[in-house]
Amino acid sequence: MPLSEALYCKIFVAKADKVSVQSITASVFDVDFNTDMVKISDSQVEILRNEDSDGDGSFSEDFLYWPILVEFELEDHSLLPLLIGQVSLLLNALWEASLPAIAACDFEDDLPWNGGIRRDFSDMREA
Repeated sequence: MPLSEALYCKIFVAKADKVSVQSITASVFDVDFNTDMVKISDSQVEILRNEDSDGDGSFSEDFLYWPILVEFELEDHSLLPLLIGQVSLLLNALWEASLPAIAACDFEDDLPWNGGIRRDFSDMREA
């Protein structure tokens, strides 16, 4: 990735709606969502509906089609540890809320459970 490009990470979330993910994010980072986007330290964070999702948002779908996206963007590459920390905090909070969540980014190996791809979500499956 050229240094001119922003650092970027996308978290896919199942079994949730936009409002509940905004609420969890707001609580974790002590911010208010007046729009879909908020600034957290030097990162821009946006929570939106996944346009590629047309299913019911169940866990059984491929994670790329889960209904909610949390997008992190950071311009300053020297702040990568900050972004890793922010994404890790939110992933853990989503998992604590029993919401399956998987991050897709260039630094997945630095995140808990490799961004969630290696996490066992069986305790979060629908009955």
